[in-house]
Amino acid sequence: MAVTKTSSRKWVLRYQLQGRRREMGLGSYPAVSLKPARDKAAQACSQAAAGIDPISARTQVQTATYVPHGFRSSFRDWAGEVSSFPREVCEMALAHVIENKAEAAYARGDLFTKRLKMMAEWAQWCGKGAADNPVDPHPQQQATDDSTKEGQ
Repeated sequence: MAVTKTSSRKWVLRYQLQGRRREMGLGSYPAVSLKPARDKAAQACSQAAAGIDPISARTQVQTATYVPHGFRSSFRDWAGEVSSFPREVCEMALAHVIENKAEAAYARGDLFTKRLKMMAEWAQWCGKGAADNPVDPHPQQQATDDSTKEGQ
């Protein structure tokens, strides 16, 4: 336990990793009681013993938040690279606003039937699993590499 100049108390684990001394906060007292502080310290010590910096590991867990943009991005990649649906249907499925005011004025439909079919195909593709559905991030590069191999 460490006591600050303002008399607040907090649990701190001091450890050394690769010759470097580190201090890891485990929580403030009394918000974190002794048992949870000891459990956090034991977990951090086991990570340090395995050569993993517990502070870096905790930071990675805290920053590994999941946002819908990753899923939306995956869908957009699939729609553009794997499916044959028009761009307008894909953008409407993502609820993107048409920036061009003239184009937006004429876009009165919701493309519901086409979006429904596209979502069914997306669900089927997702259900197969990534191993069955490889998406090559560089398809042109692979084609170039294949043609180079044929010429040799």
